[in-house]
Amino acid sequence: MIRGLTGLAAALALALPVAPAFAQQQSEETEGLYEETQQAEDAAGDVVEETRTGMERSAEEAQQSIDEDLEEAERELDEEVQETRTPEQQEDEAMLEGTGEEIEDTASGVGDDIREAIVPTGERAEMAQPKELSLEAGLGFSNFTGRLGDSYKTGAGWNIRAAYKADSLIGAELGYFGSANPREDSLEPGDWGFMNGLDLGARISWQNDTIFRPFVAGGAGISFMNTFFETSLDLIGGEEADDTWMLHFPVGVGVNSYPGENLMVGLRYDYRFQTNIIDNDIPFGNNWQLVLSAGATF
Repeated sequence: MIRGLTGLAAALALALPVAPAFAQQQSEETEGLYEETQQAEDAAGDVVEETRTGMERSAEEAQQSIDEDLEEAERELDEEVQETRTPEQQEDEAMLEGTGEEIEDTASGVGDDIREAIVPTGERAEMAQPKELSLEAGLGFSNFTGRLGDSYKTGAGWNIRAAYKADSLIGAELGYFGSANPREDSLEPGDWGFMNGLDLGARISWQNDTIFRPFVAGGAGISFMNTFFETSLDLIGGEEADDTWMLHFPVGVGVNSYPGENLMVGLRYDYRFQTNIIDNDIPFGNNWQLVLSAGATF
């Protein structure tokens, strides 16, 4: 037994120096194997990426080739269709194409003209801006309602009007107006009625970006009626109508336009509710006036 233990001890003595070297060798072999594995994975990744890129490039080239083939087929089909058409059909198609282009050009031109007339641009937009002051004069038609309307024909009407910020949302105005009306049933050339008066009121304008400004107006005023009769005029109960003063309350509607930087034109209708200051028992009737005016803005 002693001999066996002595042999085992001798074997261990021989193995102990060899074990570290064996472990070192195994470690180096493992590291080498890991590096080889990494290199194989990198190479496989490169191969996959090259394969994917090649497939994408091939797909794009195939799609482009298909598109080119389709375009070529469409061209060939169009050429075949053109060859089968008669000269009369080709002329009709050319005429239709020309007519369509003319219609489009005409519609476009009309649209441009409408926009040019209604919606101002550039300098015309500046023209449409409200002005501080305006002065206008107009001429048109005038007549009366009630007893005066029964006694007079429609005659001439006129006005001169000054306004402050009349084309802003709210403005003020002062106006002179007049009218000349012939007698309805008189054969005498001198039987005329003349009225002159003053209005003071306010104006409300619709604000927009065009060269047109609609408005409404209202206020109060006073007027004087001259009756130059060579024959008598009976209004009520045989009474003769004398010259008289009247209080009135005008209501007006109209629209102004600005075709130039400081130029304005307008159309206005006024209706004046009148009452006789001297004698309220005589119903003279009311007055209306339709006037086309022109003026300047400052």
